This record gives sequence, structure tokens and C-alpha cells, in this order.
Amino acid sequence: MKAEICRADESREYSTAENCSILELANDASDPDVSIARARVKPGETTEWHWLEGIAERYVIVSGRGRVDISALVPA
Repeated sequence: MKAEICRADESREYSTAENCSILELANDASDPDVSIARARVKPGETTEWHWLEGIAERYVIVSGRGRVDISALVPA
């Protein structure tokens, strides 16, 4: 991974079938192990249930409140 400063291009935000808006902040073939995106959900909106195979997802709530269901995770 090379050090660099990335600036978000707000015009590249798009809506998903899961009822949220996504802005990719870092997702480049030159660094395939990292993908960072901002997900926005409107107040009162609930996203569709979804999961990503082989991807470790992490969430940071910048404002408002949210809940993530990880009930499929079972301790080893």
C-alpha cells in the first residue's frame, strides 16, 4: 500500500438496492485488499438485509444512530 491523500468526489455517490447511498472513498485495483466507502441511510429508513462473501465489513457511525445485526456470527 502506498501513502496517499484521497479526496471524496461527492458526484460519484450512488443509490443501492439496499436503500442506502454509497460513496467509494478507496476502492482501487492497485490495492485490492482495501475498500472504504461512506454509506448514508436516510432517517427512518431501513436497509435491505445483505452480506458480502469473503469481505470483512466494519462500520463507523459518524452521526445519528444505527444497528447492525450480526446474529449469523457464532463464536468458535
